[in-house]
Amino acid sequence: MTAKEKIKSLAVRLCERIFSRDVAKFLGGGALAAAVLTIVVLFAGSWGYATGLFTSYFTNPLTLLLNFLPIYGCVLLFGLILQSLRLSVFISGLFWMGIAVANMAMINWRHAALKPDDFALIIPTLKILPHYMHDMDFSLLFYALAGIAGLALFARFMPKTKFHPISRLLAGLLVVAIAAGTGNVVYASTPLYKEQYLKNQQQWCDSTGITYRLHSDRYQANGVVYSMSYNTKFSLYDDEAGYNAANGKALAEKYGSQPIPANQKVHVITILLESYMDFSSAAKPSTLQFPGENPYDPLHALQARCISGNMISDVYGGGTINIETGVLTGLYKRDNYINHPGPSNVRYFLENGYRTVAMHPNDGYFYSRFDRNPNLGFENFLYTQNHFKNNLSEYMPDAQFMPDIKAQLDRYKAQGPTFLYAANMQGHGPYNCVSIKDKEWFPFQEGMRRQAYVMLNNYFSDVSATGKALTNLIDSIENDDEPIVLLAFGDHSPRMEEGGYEILGLKAPDGTVQAKLNNYATPYLIYGNNAAKAMFNNSFTGQGPTADPEQLMSNILFKELGWHGNAYQAFMQDMGKRVTCQKNDFWVVDGVESVIYPTEVKPILDNLVDIDIFFKRQKYEPAKQIDERANVAKYESDSPAGADPDSSENAATRSQTGQAKGR
Repeated sequence: MTAKEKIKSLAVRLCERIFSRDVAKFLGGGALAAAVLTIVVLFAGSWGYATGLFTSYFTNPLTLLLNFLPIYGCVLLFGLILQSLRLSVFISGLFWMGIAVANMAMINWRHAALKPDDFALIIPTLKILPHYMHDMDFSLLFYALAGIAGLALFARFMPKTKFHPISRLLAGLLVVAIAAGTGNVVYASTPLYKEQYLKNQQQWCDSTGITYRLHSDRYQANGVVYSMSYNTKFSLYDDEAGYNAANGKALAEKYGSQPIPANQKVHVITILLESYMDFSSAAKPSTLQFPGENPYDPLHALQARCISGNMISDVYGGGTINIETGVLTGLYKRDNYINHPGPSNVRYFLENGYRTVAMHPNDGYFYSRFDRNPNLGFENFLYTQNHFKNNLSEYMPDAQFMPDIKAQLDRYKAQGPTFLYAANMQGHGPYNCVSIKDKEWFPFQEGMRRQAYVMLNNYFSDVSATGKALTNLIDSIENDDEPIVLLAFGDHSPRMEEGGYEILGLKAPDGTVQAKLNNYATPYLIYGNNAAKAMFNNSFTGQGPTADPEQLMSNILFKELGWHGNAYQAFMQDMGKRVTCQKNDFWVVDGVESVIYPTEVKPILDNLVDIDIFFKRQKYEPAKQIDERANVAKYESDSPAGADPDSSENAATRSQTGQAKGR
């Protein structure tokens, strides 16, 4: 047989294999199974999120296709590897159903959509799972088992197929090559991802209540499979690309580190105010009028007594952990879950002989705070299970929480200079959208959406209560014999009901400076009591710059105190002379807000990357934990936080915003 005849014979046999009945059954059966799995996974991934979300997927064929292809690819690849379409359908179904269920659990408990990076938290999640058994709906176990049984039965009907090993290998490589190509070109495309959720918005935003300001809203809009595939690129992306190690080391040596002067070891309180946004500020020209009491009156009075400004949040309506970590570390390139000991502002205080304590009247295992706080440099962490003993189904009101901050400060500062960080719970969503629990802050008018109207009135009650409680705390430390400085900031916007921004009169085109301020600007305050004013010869009043969370402590607070800090903090203060805010789509340079990248300060921003990563790469040890359970138990007998959370007095002041699911 000639070479030409051999090639022809080989081509004929190849075509026979490609178009064989087994191949047709494999591809056709796999496609049918993937189509069914896509529908089931999209249903599970959208269940309970927003009315009409699931049916909306069928109005956009491209979105549906982009959710189908990854599942189909998994079915084909596993089928070729295992040589069983039945087993492949079962495994692929378990995998993607698990993704969908985990995503909804993340949204319900963490207010954030599932990302590939979250798989690294599987082991910590298993460790803390027993702490959630009290809140577990065991009927879900029945549904899970029924779903697995149904999936197994469905997979049982898949046809049997058989391929030559070489054919399986070549086909498997082809599937991988196609997946890699489409993943890099199609699924990694940000313009396509944005185009899809904007198209979906036009079609069904009004019926679902999706706002698209939240990452989780955009995630859900495009479907869990497509969104998970898209977000994979961020896990594969090297955030240290372009890092100049030599320059990072040189910058650290140039700025150097200095300790806190022994005669300036002021006590520092830092308070994160949940969802606290000032919709009456000059940065947000709201048209909403309050005919009687203004819920922001306490804030405005405090602004006259403090240094005040706007912080530009990184998140909208959720993601407290991002802002908390940004403020406490000062790092831009960071792991928000702090799985390993690293540099932080907290650690700087610890290294300078401060007691470092964190407080949060909620489940201490949410966001893995129990494990991450020692890595930040906290010696002690007071949370519901070991201190507050409040009912987890309710949010502790600030009228009860703020006095305990003062009491804890008094207890710790008797042992030496203290850094105390506290994150409150009042103001946390979900907000009651059915009935107004406190008072009507503004009248209902024709054209307003009723749910948004009720939500805003309940939200303003929380704003007012937080402002009054913070005022009482500041009043209580004003004449303290020891110098105390307080930094308070809102972490992000409340998650707004559809129509909320229309009621506020805050509508601006996306991509503009005003839109960024409307959605992401939150207030911050820096207060110094009389003893601190005398110590630093500083009135601690005036207008502060618009800044990133990372700059609140490292730059603004340290600059007001006249502290050099470590080399990173010193660099931040130097950078802050020109750049106080730098996002992917918003910058503040020389006090000017812009959505255009400032090329004139590119060298400064490049240096930020180098020194940021240099500090992150150094070796650190977790803070040694102080076992104070006996002290806490003794203290609870007379602490405001030790009171019975179900007493009539506390019930009267308890927040009416909804059930706590963690943040």
